[in-house]
Amino acid sequence: MTIAPSIAWQWMELHDSVSLYAVERKVRRSVSLKQWQLHRCPCLHPQLLLAPANEGRLHRAAWSGSLEQVKALLNFRIPVACQACSGQTPLHLAAANGHGNVARTLLEHKAQVDCKDINRWSPLHWASFNGNLDIIDLLLSNGGTVNEKNNNGMTPLQLAVLAESICLGKLLLERGATVDAADKDLVTPLHLAAGCGGLCIAVHLLMQYGDSVGSTDLLEMTPLHYSPLNGFAETAKNLLCYGADKNAKESLGKNSLAPCLTERPNSSPGGVTEEWG
Repeated sequence: MTIAPSIAWQWMELHDSVSLYAVERKVRRSVSLKQWQLHRCPCLHPQLLLAPANEGRLHRAAWSGSLEQVKALLNFRIPVACQACSGQTPLHLAAANGHGNVARTLLEHKAQVDCKDINRWSPLHWASFNGNLDIIDLLLSNGGTVNEKNNNGMTPLQLAVLAESICLGKLLLERGATVDAADKDLVTPLHLAAGCGGLCIAVHLLMQYGDSVGSTDLLEMTPLHYSPLNGFAETAKNLLCYGADKNAKESLGKNSLAPCLTERPNSSPGGVTEEWG
């Protein structure tokens, strides 16, 4: 039942007039009954009240992992799917920071598991990039798309490789991740594993699941190009054992064993730590 605004206003005024402590009395302003109740909610941390909007409070509570505050805000019908200017929802923030209980609660309140921010990163992308194994399992169990691509064409598996998380990569592969999925630059997970240098186990894992050692990116670079001998000899040796062509040349004419590694831009879109940290 909806309370008429005039009656709700009188009710709020009456409550303030009989308040036991003068400090509790509020200067009346044009707010809804829900907003008035929200300001008096005893479960909310005072810092959350500094957020510019009710939705911002839910984002901050999800970011900090405060399950009690998240539940309190949801009980006041703050939309679980509310988005910040970055497009991130509370589920994005909980997933990025590994707050499993908060993420589970948001999903129980019908949060969209595959919602995208402005860079088309889903909660699964953020959890993969930050190496949160339990969150990955939770999101996949609730219908998360394992091969979803962000604005750069990267899948959660590629981000897991960048996070140097072997266990996470194995979980994604077991749950159906495409082992040779390429981004917009045609870079595969094996390219990234080779470029990280020390991830020989990741190279073995990807090859076991059928990644191609001869795949080339937009610059015609193979994974072996990404593991030059100056510091990545062990990775290069493993790729050669799997049949990599040491004479393969990229677009500039350099062969696979030339000590060069094309600099790639930071794959993280930023924002999640800057806005809510």
